[in-house]
Amino acid sequence: MEYGSAGGGSGGGGGDHDSSDPQRRKKRYHRHTAHQIQKLESMFKEYPHPDEKQRLQLSRELGLAPRQIKFWFQNRRTQMKAQHERADNSTLRAENDKIRCENIAIREALKNIICPSCGAPPVAEDSYFDEQKLRIENAQLKEELDRVSSIAAKYIGRPISQLPPVLVVLHLILILILSRLTQI
Repeated sequence: MEYGSAGGGSGGGGGDHDSSDPQRRKKRYHRHTAHQIQKLESMFKEYPHPDEKQRLQLSRELGLAPRQIKFWFQNRRTQMKAQHERADNSTLRAENDKIRCENIAIREALKNIICPSCGAPPVAEDSYFDEQKLRIENAQLKEELDRVSSIAAKYIGRPISQLPPVLVVLHLILILILSRLTQI
C-alpha cells in the first residue's frame, strides 16, 4: 500500500498541526476505493506483472499515480507468495505430523514383535553367535555330504565327481532316502 503524507511537505513548517505531536508526523495509509481495488484485482488475475504501458493505462483509468499502481501490484504479488507459502507450510506440517505418527507406530510395533511360528518374542542374540551357528551347521552339512558321497561312490562303483550333475543329485537323493529308512 502507498503511504500518503499528512502535512503535504517533507520538512517542517506546515503550520496547521503541532510538529511535536508524534501521531501527526506519522504517515497514513492511503486506502483505495472499492472500485479501484476491484479493477486492480481483475487486472492482477490476468496480468500479475503488468508492463509500463498497462500500468499507465490503469493509472489513467483509476486516477492513481503510476507508482501507486506499480507498488500495489508488487505488494499483491508479495501477498500471494506469502499465502502460497503458508498453504505449502501447512500441508508440509500435516504430512510431517502424519509421518511422525507412522514412525512412532512402527517403533512401537518393533518393540512388540513376536515370532509367527512359536509366538514368543524374538531372541536378541549377537550377530557373531548367529554367524558361528551358521558355520557349525555348514560344517555339519559338509560332513553329511562327504558321508553320503562316499556311500554313493561305493554303491555305483565310481566317485560321484565323475557322474553328470543330474545323476549326482538323483543318486544323493536316493541315498538320503535309504539312509533315513535305515535309521528308522
